[in-house]
Amino acid sequence: MTFRTVSFCRSLLLLLSLSMIAALVACSSSNSGGGGGGGNTTPTISLSTTPTSLAASGTLPVSATITNDSSGANWSAACGSTTAGACGTFSASNTASGTAVTYTAPASVPPSAVVITATVADNSSVSASTPGITITTTAISVTFTTAPPTSLVPGGTAPVVATVTNDPSNGGVIYSCAPANTCGSFSSGTSAVASGASVTYTAPSTIGNVTITATAVDSSTTTANANVNITSAASGALTAGNYTFWLSGEDANSPYYVAGAFTFVPTSGSSGTSGTITGEQDLADASNVLTDTLTGTYALTADGNVQITLNTGDSNIGPGGNGTEILNATLTSGSGARIIEFDGWASGSGQLEPQSAPTTTPVAGYAFSVGGFDLGDNALGIGGVINVDGISGGNNIDGAGSVFDENDGGTLTTATFGPSSVSAAPLDQFGRVIFTLNPTTGSAFSFVGYFVSGSVLRLVENDHLFGVTGGQAFVQTGTGTFGASSFEGASYVFGATGADNIAGGVLQLAGVVTGNSDGSVSGNLSFNDLASGNISVPGGVTITGGNYTVDPPGTGRVTLSGLAVGLPYTYNLELYLDGNGNARVLSMDGPATNTVSEADVVDGVAGLQNLTGASFAGTFAMGATGVDATNEVELDAVGPVAAAGGNFSGVADLNWLIIGPVGDNTVSGTFASFSGSGISSGTVTGVDVTTCTQFTSSGAGCTPDEFTYYIANPSTTVGIESDANQLTLIRLELQE
Repeated sequence: MTFRTVSFCRSLLLLLSLSMIAALVACSSSNSGGGGGGGNTTPTISLSTTPTSLAASGTLPVSATITNDSSGANWSAACGSTTAGACGTFSASNTASGTAVTYTAPASVPPSAVVITATVADNSSVSASTPGITITTTAISVTFTTAPPTSLVPGGTAPVVATVTNDPSNGGVIYSCAPANTCGSFSSGTSAVASGASVTYTAPSTIGNVTITATAVDSSTTTANANVNITSAASGALTAGNYTFWLSGEDANSPYYVAGAFTFVPTSGSSGTSGTITGEQDLADASNVLTDTLTGTYALTADGNVQITLNTGDSNIGPGGNGTEILNATLTSGSGARIIEFDGWASGSGQLEPQSAPTTTPVAGYAFSVGGFDLGDNALGIGGVINVDGISGGNNIDGAGSVFDENDGGTLTTATFGPSSVSAAPLDQFGRVIFTLNPTTGSAFSFVGYFVSGSVLRLVENDHLFGVTGGQAFVQTGTGTFGASSFEGASYVFGATGADNIAGGVLQLAGVVTGNSDGSVSGNLSFNDLASGNISVPGGVTITGGNYTVDPPGTGRVTLSGLAVGLPYTYNLELYLDGNGNARVLSMDGPATNTVSEADVVDGVAGLQNLTGASFAGTFAMGATGVDATNEVELDAVGPVAAAGGNFSGVADLNWLIIGPVGDNTVSGTFASFSGSGISSGTVTGVDVTTCTQFTSSGAGCTPDEFTYYIANPSTTVGIESDANQLTLIRLELQE
């Protein structure tokens, strides 16, 4: 190879090497760049949605999302003015990608709509701007059109509605609550909700004070606030002293009735939420008539209810004969309570009441009724007036001014009492009294009673001469002076339970009856008799016929005859008035009183209706009693519910003898606006043992049951189930 050839090759190789180096340098140069981030890929920026208008001085959260850059966004606003602050201000001049800044509109309307701009901090050529936002002079406002209730039970629910005004962009509201993490939740979560739309607030599981806030989306400083007390409503505290209690239901043997009284001594430092009990009680069922002394305890439970443990030492009582009764209670105002038996041996419902028993038996008429079953297992009801007239100096009863009514499976008896007696003074420390009664027709029988006060006492039949019965008596004011005016123009709301003896099934009856000046009766009745298929529609049935008479001797007995409600038979009821706005109710229906061979026996309590200031709103103690549709086995429930805006919610302890006690079952309900007669219809969910998952294996959850409601007064509402799912009678007593 010649020198020339070698030189040429070397030159060619050098040229190729230089070309490759140049190419590598070019590649390296194409992959490098500034802009704070590695590469010359152009960053992008986008803004969150903003409204088309905003009130003067209103606030608005806005954020910028940036890609391919980490320097953040710089914020500015333009509005046709160069004056500092004339176009509004920002809570920060620079924010990281995705971090919201709060824009505050100017206090006065600027020359033109405001345009908010976010610019990439280290690349001023990359920016994004909002459409023009018109600043208005009318301030945006938020109000609760359906405010949450002032109190709710733990886990309770309530509807909440907030309305935004002067909000042209219709941004709506966002709901929140405090203290964070322990204040509950909303069905909308943290999302915006349209103005006027309803959301459901669910209270936390713990008690305490909660603040619910509705914040305008288009003005984060514009809010509406409401305070809610998450509480069991009643504190669970009892004051030291005596209390009476009464239960009716079903035990392991048969229907049973219990009446008693005890002294409560609070535990030191407990503020009355726990303590010890000593007392006595009388219990009657098909196998036993028992009188026992009591010891026991009282304690507030975690759900806000209270639990009373009664130790009788009696092997005829309690699961396995352990002698113990467990009572769960929800307190009402005045330290009373709705109670149920909450053990596997029995299920019953009734009341606990502060006791102020007299030391001697009052000389007066006693308006009473009791219900239950005779020894042949037929439905039995007894009612009337026992006139304790003090003849012969021993609080004896000579029979004058007394009346006696009996409905034994449709066999009706109306009579009076012959010479009878009642315990003389002094009564024992628990106000226990015994009536030994001799009706002029039939056999003698006796009741044991416990005075609640000088005007109220609870009764249990303490022999098996008539059967197994229990009820209540009211001491009359004005004994012997009752007349037509005692019922004329008055309306009484009542609830009663018993049985239809022809069909052999449990029967419940509720309603309102009014005495008119012409001697007719008007009002509304609801009835549920699953065995015969007679169930009134929700809202009850208008009474289209019937009349009333008041006993001429002035006993206080009011006879309601021929109450027509669209059935092939009519209802016939007796009211026994006490002169203080209370009455006992007894049905006197049998084949002889109807065009068909139909008989029903119910007894219960009635109260003079007072709708002044009445509304179904607040926190109530709910007591429920009934039977399932298949087996007609006793079920009872008690718990606090909060009502507001056509809804109520809470929790209840429920006992159904087929499966035993179930605690803290979620309960909810609805109700329509009440009529001028205090009547409404709606639903109740959570006490139906045939549909709730807790009680069946179907996993179907709880379905709503239809109910009819009757307001008795501002503190008491009676409800009755109006469908074929089961029988349920509820009583709601205000806690506040």
